[in-house]
Amino acid sequence: MSATTKKRLIDSPPVTTTDNLQKEITRLKRLIALTPSVTYITDIKNDNTCIFVSDNIREIMGHKPEEMTGNATFWYENVHPEDRDETVRQSEILVQRGGGIVEYRFCTDEEKYYWIEDRFRVIYDTQGVAEQIFGTWTDITERRNTEITLRSTNQMLELRQNEIEVLGKLNDHLYVCNSVEDTKKVIEHYLTQLFPDSSGSVYMFDQSRSMLEAIAGWGQLQTSEELFVQEDCWALRQGKMHLVNNNITDLTCSHVQNGNEQFSYICIPLIAQSDVLGLVHLATVSNPEDSNLPQGSSNNTPEELATNVSKQLSLSLMNLRLRESLKTQATRDPLTQLFNRRFMLEFLDKELIRTERNKSNLGFMMLDVDHFKQFNDVYGHDAGDAVLREVATVLRANVRGSDIACRYGGEEFALVFPDMPLQQLMERGEAVRTAIKQLRVSHNSTAVGTISISIGISMFPQNGNEATGLITKADKALYQAKANGRDCIVMSTADDK
Repeated sequence: MSATTKKRLIDSPPVTTTDNLQKEITRLKRLIALTPSVTYITDIKNDNTCIFVSDNIREIMGHKPEEMTGNATFWYENVHPEDRDETVRQSEILVQRGGGIVEYRFCTDEEKYYWIEDRFRVIYDTQGVAEQIFGTWTDITERRNTEITLRSTNQMLELRQNEIEVLGKLNDHLYVCNSVEDTKKVIEHYLTQLFPDSSGSVYMFDQSRSMLEAIAGWGQLQTSEELFVQEDCWALRQGKMHLVNNNITDLTCSHVQNGNEQFSYICIPLIAQSDVLGLVHLATVSNPEDSNLPQGSSNNTPEELATNVSKQLSLSLMNLRLRESLKTQATRDPLTQLFNRRFMLEFLDKELIRTERNKSNLGFMMLDVDHFKQFNDVYGHDAGDAVLREVATVLRANVRGSDIACRYGGEEFALVFPDMPLQQLMERGEAVRTAIKQLRVSHNSTAVGTISISIGISMFPQNGNEATGLITKADKALYQAKANGRDCIVMSTADDK
């Protein structure tokens, strides 16, 4: 060994165990400060007071280490108020188990909340008594936000799939609707599911196409009239969707009832093959600061979902109108709009079966306009048609909802009265005869003269238990009324059975 080396050894103080420990502690603190997690130690025996926290708490959470060390309430006060009770409960359970992981929101120095993962272990003394907690805090805000976004996306996908399924069921049921009443039930059932937080109505034009009438409605918020004209709706005027975010300040339709309640709404015309059939109206209550239109069951924009629904409704209403038109052509007389002979025969067969099962009765009338040929010969066929239409109007006014009036052929008519006793049937026949005799029909400013009818009546079961028999007996009684001088009523007798 050289003299120089010996001199250095003599001059240098000996390295003690304390110095080594201090260096290790310093090195450990630096290492901890470089990790992405905050390291802490709390004293269980001293109200869980923090006795150490790594310096990187400044960079990760913005707090100073001295804010936390020696402070028994710092941690609790900075846990999100909504998470405190549950976090304390879980932590106490995990401490009893020797450690674990708990996740909660923790406040930064900027009063923002980060999601942190608190992973800790319990340290025991030589007697096996819990002494300290050694743990780390890791910022998992990005991960939690990703999880929340993913969860929300999955929920939206599920809701979107549900909407698709409901739209499919709506379409299937609308396709087989045979009446407006059927359509009403289907619309109210499925649109309540598609727009759970909104109220709405579906409108159709009446036969004259002068008014729109509500055929279905749902929800508690009634914002639109039941009946209105086309000019009252901006959507129908423009032939496209009309959106209103605030009924108080925006351009609202005349059919919308403003009142004092604030709401948003959409009006969408129902258009099929360039023909406007009706309207969909959707509304939802809104706050003054809101700008949200009626929402569906998912994040679908209200325009998208309502447009999809309106397309299905448009096709359905067009098909319904077409079916009703075909049904009318098949069952109605085009001149008088009364039921035709074919429909009457089908109705009579069914009613006789029901009447026999219920042990009830049924009245049948055959009516014939007296001297009808003279109206055609003297005033022309147009005048004759006018007479038939006026007679039909009287017949419609003298039948109940359960009865039917039909044009049997030429100037002959038939009335069917289920569950009507004979005395009431005779009175009804007399009322019809009197009302028709009081008609005053003019054609080309020329009165066509007095109109009268002859009536023959038959009853079930007195005069037969089949449609053919009842018609024959009533027709025979009608001829007897003609023979008796016309403008009278003849009842078929039981002997004619």
